Amino acid sequence: MDLNDYWQENKRFLLTVGAGALVFIVGLVFIESSFGAELADVRGTLGRNRGDLLAPKNPRYSAEDLKLARAEHDALVQAVDTLKGAVAFRPRERFRLQPGAGTPGNQYFGLQDEVRLELRTLAGRNRVAIPEGVDLEMLESTRAEVVVRHMEILDVIDRVLRLAVESGVRQIRSIKPRLDPAFESGRLGRIETTTVEFELLSPAGPILETLRATQTREDVAPLPIGELDVTPQRAKQDEVRVKVVFLIVRLHDQDGEEDAEE
Repeated sequence: MDLNDYWQENKRFLLTVGAGALVFIVGLVFIESSFGAELADVRGTLGRNRGDLLAPKNPRYSAEDLKLARAEHDALVQAVDTLKGAVAFRPRERFRLQPGAGTPGNQYFGLQDEVRLELRTLAGRNRVAIPEGVDLEMLESTRAEVVVRHMEILDVIDRVLRLAVESGVRQIRSIKPRLDPAFESGRLGRIETTTVEFELLSPAGPILETLRATQTREDVAPLPIGELDVTPQRAKQDEVRVKVVFLIVRLHDQDGEEDAEE
């Protein structure tokens, strides 16, 4: 093909390509003249740092530095484990699912009936008013993970009511357990919190003793308290109404799975 004919047919394309190449070359010249020295310095520093890090004869960090870093890491791991142990809820043996003892649902319903009867009998003997049915919820599902959480709720109700009766509390007006909304929606985060709210009506002394006992009993771990509201009663000046929310805490990894040690 004749060059003149090719030029006439592709003149616009060739001019566009030529202009782009010219701009590119001018840009390179400008960058090199303006920032060439700085770029060379940065590249030199990067090369030296890489050499320092990789050179076996001239390490940037000594064996002693590595030893200190490992010691700090181990101390942090131990501190985290200690905090987990202090916060995470651990039910008593009676309130755990037992292998080979039947389906999770049957185990829960059997235990629920036992606990309800025991608490009603105990409260009756001590003339303590408790909610009819002990305000125990019906299960909406008998999946093991649901049953486990309701057995933990049952554990907290049993602990607190027994302590209240022993301390001389006159009346437990209501018990309101609630699973963590994130568990019900299937969107668990790092911390899962089930709550159990109690409303107590009594002179302040027995209620104070009940709360103290939930934190200091040697045979069980303390029950974390999330909320506490005290209201004096006008009709009976010696009585107070107390709403206290106990927390059942579970710790999970970043994917919402329960930590292995739990």
